[in-house]
Amino acid sequence: MHRSTNVWITVMPATSPQTLHPQVLRAGDAVALVSPAGPVDPGKIDAAVAVLKGWGLRPRVYPHALGKYSFYSGTDEERLADLNAALADPEIRAVICNRGGYGVQRIVQQVDMDAVRRDPKLVTGFSDITALHGALWNHARLATIHGPVASQLERGGLFVSGMHHVLMSTEPVLLKADHASPTAKVRTGGSAQG
Repeated sequence: MHRSTNVWITVMPATSPQTLHPQVLRAGDAVALVSPAGPVDPGKIDAAVAVLKGWGLRPRVYPHALGKYSFYSGTDEERLADLNAALADPEIRAVICNRGGYGVQRIVQQVDMDAVRRDPKLVTGFSDITALHGALWNHARLATIHGPVASQLERGGLFVSGMHHVLMSTEPVLLKADHASPTAKVRTGGSAQG
């Protein structure tokens, strides 16, 4: 541990030098729906399950994914148990976080990185899930998807097509501007590649 002015920080060195690249999903694959952060509306997860089944996937909603405990979907132990069970299950090919919010940083140091290295899976989410992405990269060198959460699938449109593309295709993602959106304005011109 390192001591800063008012906070204890645990520094855990990366243990895997090679980047782990999970395979894209195929019809018939099982996917885990977990809530390692905040609680989620069950109706949104019902909609996500329908979308994922429509892609030919086999979604599994984990036991505490629809729970509520204070600001979280469950206790730290419950959320960690669901996440670690999904990461260790050999049938699961992707772990889709239901939403962000708050709480991942409370459990991230207990994630089973050995299971991650043994059987790399796609992991997707954003917001508070960014702490999980960082830990998976730092401690297992797992390439993850900083992208959609399951609760967004009920919105349809780009949420559905975008998530389908990143989970089930190796083709580059093409982002088209929606000129009706207030965020579509280009602030700084340029191009990117990589």
